[in-house]
Amino acid sequence: MGLFRGLFKSGLVIGGIAAAAYAAEKLLVMQLGENPDQEPGWHPETPSGELTTVTTSDGTVIRVISAGSGRPVVLVHGLLVSLEVYAPVWDELIDAGHRVVGIDLRGHGGTNVGSDGHGLDLAGDDIASVLTELDLRDAIVVGHSMGGMAALSFAVRHPDVAAERVGGLVIANSAAGGLFDPPQNKAQLAAVKAGIAGALINHDVHGTVLARLYFGPQPSLSHVKALNVMHASQPPETIIEATKALESYDIEDRLGEVTIPTLVVTSDKDGILPVAYSQRIADGISGARLEVLEGVGHMTHWEAPQAFVGLVTEFAAQTAQ
Repeated sequence: MGLFRGLFKSGLVIGGIAAAAYAAEKLLVMQLGENPDQEPGWHPETPSGELTTVTTSDGTVIRVISAGSGRPVVLVHGLLVSLEVYAPVWDELIDAGHRVVGIDLRGHGGTNVGSDGHGLDLAGDDIASVLTELDLRDAIVVGHSMGGMAALSFAVRHPDVAAERVGGLVIANSAAGGLFDPPQNKAQLAAVKAGIAGALINHDVHGTVLARLYFGPQPSLSHVKALNVMHASQPPETIIEATKALESYDIEDRLGEVTIPTLVVTSDKDGILPVAYSQRIADGISGARLEVLEGVGHMTHWEAPQAFVGLVTEFAAQTAQ
């Protein structure tokens, strides 16, 4: 009887903690709604352009959208989103005189998963396939978050393709390893392994709180909700397998092999991959330049789109052949 009473009391304590945590989450969402929101209900729409596909050797059919003319800028998105994530900067890059090429990584958006599954090595291979199939030359490859990791994998795995077809890399809010060292990232990986990540992402309160982690001090509710919707729209297999595939990612000891001009972009309020991650990338690549945006979080191309476009276009001008 004493054991039962103890278990009952423990259950009450655990339940009380859970209830308090949930109440705190609801309060955070309420406070988020008080922030300025210049575009209520905003969500990233599919950019206008020509839809093409590139098929890889393992049967992955990569969705590609391209628009504009001029020096190519290839946009590679992060985990659990799609090329639509670049909607806030798409037209601006075109107006700056670039052909903009957006890629959906395998398992994300409109791209399936081939027989080889998920992994950053495969993502790097897929970038090489797109550059070759579309016969792109002197391209600027822009990778945000996981997209930056994919771009780095491409550069070290396909140096010949990079030398022939790429004039510069922009690695934004990314890392070369140790992704799950920060506590919130470690907790998200644990949720994935426990099989509850999908339920959390799809929950109105929990999903909003998770998406809030990607932004700086005062994000708009519409931005946070839009990111949550993008996360929730990815296939359940991708939520699990693409996240787990990141655990073994560590390319830091190969950064010296990257010989392409590289701009590393980060932001001082990034709680997902703090500035130190980008600093290590810049330190590891000879001649790389580090730019730190102030006052914004992980989603630099949403929170500071003009500054993001400015850095990319300036870098493209500096590396023009």
